[in-house]
Amino acid sequence: MPTLIVEDGTGVANANTYVDLAYLQNYADNRGLTLPTSDTDKEIFLLRAMDYLEGRRDEFQGSKAVVDQSLQWPRVDVSIDCVELAVDTIPEELKRAQCQLVVEQQSRTKLYPTPRTSSVEGLVTQKTVGPLTKKFAFDGKGLADPSKGIVIASVEIFLKPLTVKGSCCGGGWKKTLRA
Repeated sequence: MPTLIVEDGTGVANANTYVDLAYLQNYADNRGLTLPTSDTDKEIFLLRAMDYLEGRRDEFQGSKAVVDQSLQWPRVDVSIDCVELAVDTIPEELKRAQCQLVVEQQSRTKLYPTPRTSSVEGLVTQKTVGPLTKKFAFDGKGLADPSKGIVIASVEIFLKPLTVKGSCCGGGWKKTLRA
């Protein structure tokens, strides 16, 4: 049975999850969602979900708050809805994304699918502009870059505020300071 070590916002050494089993169960119960029946399966799915989130490290706003922390969060220089996040905060959006990834695994969604290449299995397309070629895969659940896995819309709605700053937070408006 895996051991879950929850990151609480302090840069916990050896942390491997943002949520515990109680948080996961509450998330699913409040939404009428199905989880694995055994705690061991839930823990395995939570750890796989964490691997998925850690693989998205280059997309998150800001940088790690503690140099040697195990996971990507907590982070500094992060704003959600134009409000700067406290350094010791694990965003609810991130916790919900991890829980939703467990639900997706329970429904047989592969977090890292093999890109499909035949027209029977699915469609692989590419676009070439000058010397650059970009390949895309589509399997009916979402469009994805094969190197990053499939885009899971139910997870992306939670991750978007953590990856993109809004226009008032630096995406378009800049403060001007005058001496």
